[in-house]
Amino acid sequence: MTSTISSNEPKAARPYGTILLFGTFGKTSVAGRRYHQRSGMALLLLVLVQFSAVWVPRQYHSWFWPATGLAFSYISWEWWRYVSSLDELERRLQVEAAAWTYIVGMALAMTLAGVHAVLGWRVFPGWLILLEPLRGWRLYELTRRFQ
Repeated sequence: MTSTISSNEPKAARPYGTILLFGTFGKTSVAGRRYHQRSGMALLLLVLVQFSAVWVPRQYHSWFWPATGLAFSYISWEWWRYVSSLDELERRLQVEAAAWTYIVGMALAMTLAGVHAVLGWRVFPGWLILLEPLRGWRLYELTRRFQ
């Protein structure tokens, strides 16, 4: 005789779109809305500052580059505030996805540095920004495992 266990509890619906696109669990919480709004404003300000360099003499362009580091530092700080507000499982999933992405990013950075050292190719480190969609994908995979 086969017995099946059925649960009448509905499955928690995850916002897979925002998980894959932004690496967050959506904008339904106050912290989620705050993170999306503030990081969006920081990115917009960064783009405006970088494009305004067109109207500034070339000798002052180096003054604009700290804006990139400041913007991404602020976004990182807001991300940590967001992650700190999550429940235990969601926080664990976010931190595990970030740790996995860090390891992959370090491996890629070292590989690119080796290519540069051996072959002399100039490698633009801005390509490492593609690690963010990779983190979203890893978060998606982890979230599906716990459904």
